[in-house]
Amino acid sequence: EGTDPAGMAAAFLNPFQVWESWLAGDVEGAVEEADRIRDRLYAEKAETTNVERHASMLGLMYLMLGKLEETRRLIADFHAHSVYLPEFCALTRGEVSEEDFQVWLRPTEVEDLPVKHLGLLVLFKLDSPIARGIDWKVNADGPESWQQTFRRTLLKAGLALRDGNYSEAISNFQKALEIAPKASVWHMTAVAMIELELARAYEQNGEPASAIEVLEHLSSKRRHTYIASAPLWILGQAHLAQLYRKQGAGEKAQQIEEQLQELLKYADSDHPVKIQLTS
Repeated sequence: EGTDPAGMAAAFLNPFQVWESWLAGDVEGAVEEADRIRDRLYAEKAETTNVERHASMLGLMYLMLGKLEETRRLIADFHAHSVYLPEFCALTRGEVSEEDFQVWLRPTEVEDLPVKHLGLLVLFKLDSPIARGIDWKVNADGPESWQQTFRRTLLKAGLALRDGNYSEAISNFQKALEIAPKASVWHMTAVAMIELELARAYEQNGEPASAIEVLEHLSSKRRHTYIASAPLWILGQAHLAQLYRKQGAGEKAQQIEEQLQELLKYADSDHPVKIQLTS
């Protein structure tokens, strides 16, 4: 008989112990705990209730630590698709495959897209040839729920960013931040995602100071975020360091880079941020 999910989360998975170690800067302890959970999960795979969900949470922890190969292995071995793990992994890798698009974007009507924020992650890879072949629809007829408005606003922002209409992208990303529901895990992660793209739009629009301001806001929320947002936070820090260097703030950039080097010291060698730090 399977183990009770609540008991598993408390006694076996316990992602927050990994999270707390990471927040405290104890990356070695975080990796050791994640590896312990992984070994137990594989050993008790057949007997574990809700095993896919547990594997997905573990994948988020590995992604936070920069261990992309471990994350990929969990996705493959456990079909770990909960908590939008494949989308997070694709965003961290900086690439979206044709298979990713086939899985996420089968519905082309905006109303059919999942309302959950990370179901929309792919919108920010709209420069892909695959995405360009999709007939996106952004015009609404009649009244909308906030979910529909949120989806459409993000879609408009993503399409504008793709097509170089940066002022329009900025306006819609700002509107999306206002629409996103407050005081929830959903909100924290959605805001992190939107702020990453808003900063990119500002930079492309020739407004580096505004891009820095957005990323500094994201940077300040490390201890007030959720484990699912950590990979986004790391990407934001890497972008912020790049912008500081471009603006001549080398000391600020170095501080961030040293922090990232420590947080990603066990990360895979092909992690994009680790490559950036060693280039």
